[in-house]
This record gives sequence, C-alpha cells and structure tokens, in this order.
Amino acid sequence: MWLIPTKRSMLVISIHILIINIIIIITIIKITINFVIVIIIIIITIIIIIIITIIIIIIVVVIIIVIIIIVITVVVIIIVIIIIVITVVIINVLLLLLLLLIIIIIVVIIITVVSSLSSSSSSSSSSSSPLSSSSISSSSSSSSSLSSSSSSSSSSPSSSSSSSSSSPSSSSSPPSIPHHHHHLGSKF
Repeated sequence: MWLIPTKRSMLVISIHILIINIIIIITIIKITINFVIVIIIIIITIIIIIIITIIIIIIVVVIIIVIIIIVITVVVIIIVIIIIVITVVIINVLLLLLLLLIIIIIVVIIITVVSSLSSSSSSSSSSSSPLSSSSISSSSSSSSSLSSSSSSSSSSPSSSSSSSSSSPSSSSSPPSIPHHHHHLGSKF
C-alpha cells in the first residue's frame, strides 16, 4: 500500500516539494536582500568616505589658501614696513644732507664776508700807509729844506763878514802902492 502511490500521497509529496521550494526561494530572497543591503551599505559608506575625503580636501585646500593669503599679507606688510623705513631713512638722510648743505653755504658766506672785510681793511690800511709815507717824506723834505736854509743863512754872514773884512784891506792896499811908488820915485 505504501509502495503504490496514491493521489493523496502524490498531493502530500507535491505539497512538501512546494513548501521546500518556497523555503528555498524565501531563503534565496533573504540572502539576496541581505547582500543587496550589504552592498548598499558598502556603497553608502564609500560615498560617505568620498564625501568626507572631499570635504577634508576642500578644508585643507581652504586652510592652505588662507595660510598662503596670510603669508602673502604678512610679506606685503613687511615689505610695506621696509619701504616705509627705507623712505624715512632716505628722508632723514636727505634732511641731513640739506642741513649740511645749508651749513656749508652759511660757512662759505661767512668766509666770503670775512675775506671781503679783511681785504677791504687791508686795502684801507695800504691806502693809509702811502699817506703816512708821503707825510713822512714831506716832513723830511721840509726838515732838509729848513736845515739847508739854516746852513745857507749861517754861511751867508761869514761870507759877508769875509767880504767886509777883505774890502778894507783892498781899500787900504791902493794907497800903500802909490806910497811905495812915491818912495821909489824919491829914490830915483
């Protein structure tokens, strides 16, 4: 009776096979769903990782750009400070040179004024010295003329006295000569 299949047994077997098939199909569906879920999770995690990486890269790039901007700003500020310092130093040097030039001009003006004053004083002294020498020469010439006049006046009385003394002798000598002739005539 067991060996001969009946309709009822065939129905039971077919039901069992169907149940087994359903269970297998459900299991396969579960496995597939699980696999798909896992794949979706992996894809989501990969996407999240990529997004996080992109965000990190963007943040790093922004930080690098900000650092570069800060460095460029600091360098520009340092360059501006250096330019300001150089400008101030150049202005100070130019002011010092201007002051030195003004001092040199003042010294040159003082030197020229002093030299002109000294030259004028020397010229005035030289002009006064010829006057004094001429006055000295005139005084010496006047003194020499006075001495010559005094000597001439002193010599003139002696000459007059000598002439006066010689004139009586000359006046007395002619009578002596006729007197002598008279004696001579008497002798003859």
